[in-house]
Amino acid sequence: MAITSESQLIDVQTIYSGCNAFVSALEIFINGGNKIIEAGNTCSSKAISIDGKSLQPDIVEVGQQVGNLYNEFVNYAQAVSDQATQIYNQQVAELNEYRRQQAEQQNNG
Repeated sequence: MAITSESQLIDVQTIYSGCNAFVSALEIFINGGNKIIEAGNTCSSKAISIDGKSLQPDIVEVGQQVGNLYNEFVNYAQAVSDQATQIYNQQVAELNEYRRQQAEQQNNG
């Protein structure tokens, strides 16, 4: 048993705050993706084409891919939060067991 005081517990609230700040910063992917899609929609075959082919679908697809990065990175942040919760709960259980054993020793001693 390694956890014997609350000071040894991971700071799960700071981890959550960091993950939330990370997710908020990720909104740049949504905004950037939307701007690329908007640019793609502007680039119709009337506006620009190469060898008679519009770049619109390719540009819109890139915008969607950039936007999809948001979801991927949000999932990473959620995984970190979930792992922190799991570790914290294990540590609290370890601390509670240590305290139970200490109380038992005092009652028997």
